Amino acid sequence: MRRLVPCIVWLVVLAACVDEAAAPSTSAREPQPTSTTTPVETTQAPTTTAPEGACPPGDVMLADGGLADFDPSSSDSTRIAGITWRTSGVCQTFTISFATEDGAPATTPPALSARLLRGAGVLRIETAATDSVIADQVVETGLVERLFVPVSDDGSRFVDLVLGEAVVARARLESTPARVEIEIQPGGPPIGRPLMTGDLVVIEPGSAAVATPVLDVAGYSAGEASTYDVTINRAGQPVADTTLETADSHIWSAFHLVVQVGDDAYDMLQVTDDEGSVVAAIPFNR
Repeated sequence: MRRLVPCIVWLVVLAACVDEAAAPSTSAREPQPTSTTTPVETTQAPTTTAPEGACPPGDVMLADGGLADFDPSSSDSTRIAGITWRTSGVCQTFTISFATEDGAPATTPPALSARLLRGAGVLRIETAATDSVIADQVVETGLVERLFVPVSDDGSRFVDLVLGEAVVARARLESTPARVEIEIQPGGPPIGRPLMTGDLVVIEPGSAAVATPVLDVAGYSAGEASTYDVTINRAGQPVADTTLETADSHIWSAFHLVVQVGDDAYDMLQVTDDEGSVVAAIPFNR
């Protein structure tokens, strides 16, 4: 991973939702009074006017793209130990805390990056941690509906915050104990939405997708191994098709499929299970 680049969104651990006046119902170890903030550079990106009750003054809130990149020379963080959240006015802060291999609070965050994927309606924090005490959780704070902690192909974990409405965000990394904080508030242009079923989540393309010659289909699945038919249609007629095979897994496991469509116009991606039922249908703009 790259060294720490701008973090204009504060990364905040999710695991328990609370108002600022109430303690989280579920959380990892509480941050200790003494902490060290990792400096984050600032970059230019779309911003928005702060609403009433917005997050405190600080780094610029970003509407899309990279919020933070952190690549420490060494880190004792191997596990996502907790995700908590709190609300103050229209500002919501999510905190992701990290632990060592033996479960003790880590001192330095792992290598990580944070991005606001506006077209998919997801705020993603990719980490070098290889374990997590959380798989997924309903959040329902208004700004965030749900969170997932899938495992990537290389065994690392990432956190997806599924957004409930358009937001802007910034991130902050802190050490001793190791954690990342993300602050979000309403703002920015409209967002897309991922498609979620009981055992399949399609993040890309999101509901705001635009048709391209090469189509990336990405998301994660859980449960028994399954085979899906992925069909690219135009006016109900297939233009291209392929197969998506998901792993047998008790946790959310990421998948990535590349579909070569070429220059043919298309207006719909359809995912069908082995019983012939359509589990996802994503319209496109051309």
